[in-house]
Amino acid sequence: MLVLKRKEGQAIDVGGNVRIILKEVRGGHVKVAIIAPKEVRVTRSEVRQSIEDENRKAAGCLEFACTPGGEMPAALDRIDDMVSPAVEGKP
Repeated sequence: MLVLKRKEGQAIDVGGNVRIILKEVRGGHVKVAIIAPKEVRVTRSEVRQSIEDENRKAAGCLEFACTPGGEMPAALDRIDDMVSPAVEGKP
């Protein structure tokens, strides 16, 4: 992680095609402007996390059972294989 000090009006360049400009610093808030190509998705982290959480819920994952990428752990697949035949009435 790189930590930089910047003042209002100063900028940070990322990867040669993204620029973050500090527009305003007031109290505990910082207003930034981000200049990036259209193909670069810029999202507030709390919004991204909320979307990922909703996607996991929609996929049927339990919070404690899903990996960070939303995948079901292999152990749960094995449990599902053991339970499914009995639930479906198969011997």
